[in-house]
Amino acid sequence: MIVPRLSLAAEALAPVLDAALGARLDAEVAGVPLCLLPRHRALAADRLDNPPVHHAFAIGTSPSRPRAYAAACEPCTLRHACPGLDAAYLARHGDGELPSVATPTVLLVSRDTPGRVLKQALVRARRLGATSVALHGDADHPEWHNLLREAARLGLVVQ
Repeated sequence: MIVPRLSLAAEALAPVLDAALGARLDAEVAGVPLCLLPRHRALAADRLDNPPVHHAFAIGTSPSRPRAYAAACEPCTLRHACPGLDAAYLARHGDGELPSVATPTVLLVSRDTPGRVLKQALVRARRLGATSVALHGDADHPEWHNLLREAARLGLVVQ
């Protein structure tokens, strides 16, 4: 069976997810660890506990394939929300593609997303153990400066 490297597939997937979310389309990804989708991982984790307000985004697993987690997954605060790796893929390729858990949480900011929703995402990211955040998207958002202040108040380093 030919399987693309997950890191390459996730790299190609990220702009597609950005476009779907920007167009308010539902998006679902199956079988990709959250750490390989850093711009979307906080959003995916948030969707587990909160129904979507504006965008629907979900991370799922392939029901027919056994899943596994690498040793590097143990300290990750999003492990409960993550589908992990296909067990056969992990056995064959190892965990070298998985980034450090210190990867910043990325918050997607679009002009039409209410500031309250964005602030809640910051609080959620911090509660899940994030120590840094990267704001990605519309810097002209009316709440941009308030988001920076909220991140600082929560002790999040803005990158």
